Amino acid sequence: MKPMPALFAATLLLLVPLAAGAQETPVQIFRGLTTIETSVIGVTPAMEAEGLYSRDIYDDIDRRLRGTRLLLRRGRAQPLAGTGVVDPLLQVTPICRPGSGGRQICHVTVELRESVSLVRDPAVRFIGAAWRNSWIGEVNRFSELRDRIESMVDQFAQDYNSVR
Repeated sequence: MKPMPALFAATLLLLVPLAAGAQETPVQIFRGLTTIETSVIGVTPAMEAEGLYSRDIYDDIDRRLRGTRLLLRRGRAQPLAGTGVVDPLLQVTPICRPGSGGRQICHVTVELRESVSLVRDPAVRFIGAAWRNSWIGEVNRFSELRDRIESMVDQFAQDYNSVR
C-alpha cells in the first residue's frame, strides 16, 4: 500500500490538467463563432451582501471580451426551439460556501455551452460545454473571486483571439 502523501501527490498530478482549465487547441470550437449570450448564475444573496453582484460580473465579462469582436447579448437571445436553452452561451457560475476563519471556499466555472448533434443522427441534439475553465480555492473577500473570474474570462478571450 502506498503512503498517503504519495497517493495524494499522485492524485493531484492527475487532477492538475483538469484544474488548469482551458483547452490546449481551441481552434475548431471557435470557428464561425461571432455572437454569444452571456449568463451569470449562482450568485446568492449572501454573496451580494458582501458586494459580489451578477451585474458587476456581467460588466466585467463585457469589458474583458471587448477586444474579441464577439457580439455579446445579455438576456436578449431566443432559446432554441423546444429546449429553453440559449445557444451559444458563455456561462459564469461562482459557487461559494463559508470556510474557516471567515474565508470562502469557492468553485468557479466559465464555460462556452453550445448545442451539438450526433454525426450519425443529426436530429439528436443536446447542449455541451465546448470550452471550460474551472477553479477551486479559498478567498478572503469576494473581490478576490471577481478578480479570478476576470482572469478566467481573459483566458477565454485569449483562446478565441488566438484563432481569429
